[in-house]
Amino acid sequence: MESFLQSKTPLDKEIEILFFKLKDHDPDSEKYKQILDRIVTLRKLNFETKRKPISYDTLAIVGANLFGILLILKYEELNPVVSKSMGFLLRAR
Repeated sequence: MESFLQSKTPLDKEIEILFFKLKDHDPDSEKYKQILDRIVTLRKLNFETKRKPISYDTLAIVGANLFGILLILKYEELNPVVSKSMGFLLRAR
C-alpha cells in the first residue's frame, strides 16, 4: 500500500514502463539507444519537477509563531490591551 508521499507520479510510471521495454531489445540496437535516451530525458525532468521537502527549521518557526500568537491572544483575553501580536512574528528566511 503506497502512502500519499510515496505514490508514483506519471513520470515515474512511464520510466518504469520504458525500463521493461528496454529488456526486450538488444543493447547494440538503435531502438535500445532511443529508449535509453528517453529514460535519461524523463529522469532529468522528474528530478527537476519533484517538490523539495519542508525544512525542520521552517516548521519550528511556524510552530513557534502560532504558539506565540495563541499565547498573546490568551493573555489579551484575560488582561485586555491593544493587540500587538502581529508585531512579534518572526519572519521566515
